[in-house]
Amino acid sequence: MSRSVLVVAVAVAAMTICELPTQAQDLGQEHRPPVMMAMSPCMMVATPAQRSSIHRDFQQHRQRLTADHRNLMDRRHALTQAILSGDSTKVKAQESAVMSAAQKLLQDQDAFEVAICQKLSPTQLSAAQKLFSTLVSLHQQFHSQMQKAVQSAQHAANPAVQSSGGQMPQSEQ
Repeated sequence: MSRSVLVVAVAVAAMTICELPTQAQDLGQEHRPPVMMAMSPCMMVATPAQRSSIHRDFQQHRQRLTADHRNLMDRRHALTQAILSGDSTKVKAQESAVMSAAQKLLQDQDAFEVAICQKLSPTQLSAAQKLFSTLVSLHQQFHSQMQKAVQSAQHAANPAVQSSGGQMPQSEQ
């Protein structure tokens, strides 16, 4: 694999790990992003022959994962309709259906990820674990730096907030 392809692949994995969990958190949701987390590091360290085998496996699993995802989205839409109807009995039933659909999707994703990672040698698995840990650390650093930058920009944009101990002056409230 050429160095530039590897750099691009690592950058894509880093952006996935950095961006998608943040988007889910912004929505107030605690769930796994659409991209399966263990798959990226395993794919990064796989040989071309292993990636080819994984691609064939993915083609076999894609229909099941797509059907699971579609079912989850349908259940979420039904839950929204139940909430909007104001019928608490329907809401409880739909919440249960959403949880079941989410669990089925998670189980199928996990099974596929396990199958992918089992194709790797112990050395490759160790490298994938180290890569994942590094990407998670980079995500945490990025998030922390982003918060500091936003706070700095907010203080720079409104010095009155800074001088009044975080309170807006009465004339601006």
